[in-house]
Amino acid sequence: MCAESTPSVEGSTTDPALVRTLAAAGLPTTGRFLPKAGWVSRVWVGDEYVVRLNNGRFRDAYRHEATVADLLTDSEVPHARILAHGDGPDGPWSVSERLPGRTLYDAWPMADLHTRRAIIESLGLALRALHRVPAPVGPLPPWLADALAGKSWPAFHPPVVGAALQQVEAARRRPGHDPRLLADVADWIRDRLALFATDELVLVHGDLHGSNVMVDKGHVTGLIDFAEALTQPADVELDTILRWCAKARSTHPPPMNRGSTRPHSSRFPDGCTVRTRSCSRATICANG
Repeated sequence: MCAESTPSVEGSTTDPALVRTLAAAGLPTTGRFLPKAGWVSRVWVGDEYVVRLNNGRFRDAYRHEATVADLLTDSEVPHARILAHGDGPDGPWSVSERLPGRTLYDAWPMADLHTRRAIIESLGLALRALHRVPAPVGPLPPWLADALAGKSWPAFHPPVVGAALQQVEAARRRPGHDPRLLADVADWIRDRLALFATDELVLVHGDLHGSNVMVDKGHVTGLIDFAEALTQPADVELDTILRWCAKARSTHPPPMNRGSTRPHSSRFPDGCTVRTRSCSRATICANG
């Protein structure tokens, strides 16, 4: 999510959909709310609450996120509590508590080296806590359940280790594919699947990038948007965050920044080292 150039609503909410959602959640329908852009939601950020209204894509996303949030109760994972969610005349909605600070995407460009290292260390602690949360295998995010059933698989979503070869087979059904290239890809995957065979399946965030991490004064105050959380080997978490580290401006940019050509300094490498091992796993650590 990223702020649009829309003024905040002072004193009372004026958007009928926002008023209806607050009323459905049993919350006051007055206050100050700042509309923001979201990938699949209309979003309003208030002094205490964040209100999201689904635009019709992935209608069960909030229900899945609430299920994951229940798993985080009493854990050491910093996260935004889901206060209420449901379905209404305007579509699925969710209300969560507002966390202090700014998104990592917004905070990173102005952070000095010391602050950046502190953020990285704090993020590592948050992820270790997340990966220790006992989690059953499933439930699956709604988009993933559809993808595993043979429907489209958006490229920007995190990989599922056990379904990697399934994606090669799907590519082979597409017209104009390169058979030799796909054969090489399939061999490459088979050679590496054994590396994950003994991994413990843990709860992963599934969409870990700068817009889904809240930070304040060098500390991660919370991970947000667990709509894509699932159980996978912990290494899978790095697929998204390392892509964002390398190309913060073009990988998962906030909606208002898509297509932007302005200079951006939010890349991780000057405060963080990315090391990739020959087995195609990766670790992230602070310079020093």
